[in-house]
Amino acid sequence: MKRLDEGGFLTAEVAVLAFLLLFAVASLAALERSAALLAHSEAETSAMFLAEGELARMEHQARTQGSGASLGERQPHEAEANGRNFTLTPKFSAPGASPSVCQASVRVTWLEKGEVQELSLERTVHLGGGR
Repeated sequence: MKRLDEGGFLTAEVAVLAFLLLFAVASLAALERSAALLAHSEAETSAMFLAEGELARMEHQARTQGSGASLGERQPHEAEANGRNFTLTPKFSAPGASPSVCQASVRVTWLEKGEVQELSLERTVHLGGGR
């Protein structure tokens, strides 16, 4: 009789240990997913700040040069933030209905897990200091 009781206890221990092992594996998978989401969010936030800064520089350049200047496309350049490399591609579109207004846009790309990620921002710019 004693041996049956000990065997039942051993089965219960094995079942509890198996449950704990499954829980640990599931927790590690969730932790890995959380870390990946955090890294993506950090990269996206860095890209957003870089794009905003570039748009501010472009707006300042457009206002300084005025409406007669040929703004066109600027050269892509690299920037580093939070240990990650980004490529910024600024571009001015031709003035539309009003010659004193144009669109400034910035495309930011970076590499994440072997895939190219992209973020684009656009701003309406009033040339020559007018608003």
